[in-house]
Amino acid sequence: GRTVIRSVKGGESLSLIARETYGSPDKEYVEWVKRHNPHIADPDFIVPGQEILLPDYQKETVSP
Repeated sequence: GRTVIRSVKGGESLSLIARETYGSPDKEYVEWVKRHNPHIADPDFIVPGQEILLPDYQKETVSP
């Protein structure tokens, strides 16, 4: 997979970025972004110019 590094723009939220990047603002995508960006303490508070990593989304399968 590949990872994109992207700067946050004014007025954006993680759910907006998830929708733009992965096609959906669903919680699973927001959690995926959060997991790869441990420097984001609060997903509702990201600041313009902050860089976030956006790796290709891979649905996690749970082995029995």
